[in-house]
Amino acid sequence: MTTDELHTLTGAYVLDALETDEEREAVERHLTQCAPCAHEVRELSETTVRLGLAAAAPVDPALRAEVLRRITDVRQLPPATRPVGRSAGG
Repeated sequence: MTTDELHTLTGAYVLDALETDEEREAVERHLTQCAPCAHEVRELSETTVRLGLAAAAPVDPALRAEVLRRITDVRQLPPATRPVGRSAGG
């Protein structure tokens, strides 16, 4: 697995959603050597804890229906395509 691939797995790692034990072990090894990814994992972990503590609020049925109706009007743009690891400027 390449370093670029490992950089994309931090979210799945935090959510315990990696497909194999080998992926999990590879990410864990990577985290010992990559400070930015380790930082991202810490932040994502904190965020998941906060989300778990959030209380669900009741939603007005009319508002929900209106939002769902409007979603169909929003045009989804395709993701920008550029080679992995390349910045927009170069």
